[in-house]
Amino acid sequence: MLLRRLRLKNFRGYDDHCLEFNDGVNLIAGPNACGKTSILEAVHYLTTARSFRTSHTTELIRHGAEYAYLELTFVKHGIDQILKIAFDAKRRRFTHNSTEFQSTSHLLGIIHATVFSPDHAALVKGAPQVRRQYLDLQLVQVDPLYVHYLSRYYRAMRHRNVQLKSKDFATIALWETEMARAAGYLIYRRIEAIEELAKMARNRYRALTGADEELSLEYKSSAAQLNSEQAIMEYHQERFLRLRGRESEIGTTLTGPHKDDLMITINGKEARHYASEGQQRSVVAALKLSEWERMKQQIGINPIMLVDDIGMGLDKRRKEHFLNHLSNFQQVILTATDEQLNLPNVNLLRTSCQTASR
Repeated sequence: MLLRRLRLKNFRGYDDHCLEFNDGVNLIAGPNACGKTSILEAVHYLTTARSFRTSHTTELIRHGAEYAYLELTFVKHGIDQILKIAFDAKRRRFTHNSTEFQSTSHLLGIIHATVFSPDHAALVKGAPQVRRQYLDLQLVQVDPLYVHYLSRYYRAMRHRNVQLKSKDFATIALWETEMARAAGYLIYRRIEAIEELAKMARNRYRALTGADEELSLEYKSSAAQLNSEQAIMEYHQERFLRLRGRESEIGTTLTGPHKDDLMITINGKEARHYASEGQQRSVVAALKLSEWERMKQQIGINPIMLVDDIGMGLDKRRKEHFLNHLSNFQQVILTATDEQLNLPNVNLLRTSCQTASR
């Protein structure tokens, strides 16, 4: 997969701007507040229909504009393709080649990309929701069924919560069955992904740090020890029934994949409590490199690597090692304030402070 041309219209601080990308490393250089991160954000939005900076769609629309528009031309499986997204505060419209659609589920899997930004420090020290999102965003790009079951799970849970609040259990068993079936698939796939990521991340972390430290990943769930989708499904079916009375007192579902976590440890100690800032940054770098590697194995093509602020607090040794990894990727788009990077054949792109201010 290779990105060729990106157009941003009324997106963040951009009025109407186009960039062309090459194979290898594409460096977007310039001072802060010149719209560098917005370019990566646009590619990520075209990948997932989500921003990695905000949950408010209106923040993506240029001040004073009524809508935003993104257009990406790319090559996938040797075929030239085009993807467009137009959105305002209320709705979005997607077009892939000549096919229009409005469902995000149809967008996922068209573009494959991994993003690494300073905000991802929250992967280590943030709330469990951040780590669940880390897993979900990579799994939805490689597994259409994961998208399907994730949507079904949350839809069923909304219905169950309504009935818990009203204490009207007439059809609650139907929604619990739906949730349990989806939970079986989601949890089993998350555990499978973590087992693969753990091996990759352990090696990446050691290479980045040069330290004799053991990075470990573990899925934290009351159903984590069960070894099949069926067993996980049956466990949740029983648990939803058993907790129904207690949960009706507070009107919400207390158990399931929406409450699980990814535990990260270094030498057996939980990283979010004990890791130094340097260790945290190295963990995130290792996780992101591993995410890219696993995605490549799953889809059989090279995902795009998006890196925001290549300095991002890594010391000189770790930064050089990280850059060495990037030089082997088919296509990388990264931002930096410094144009001088120790990488061969860098395609240098610039943004204009007059064009973009965010």
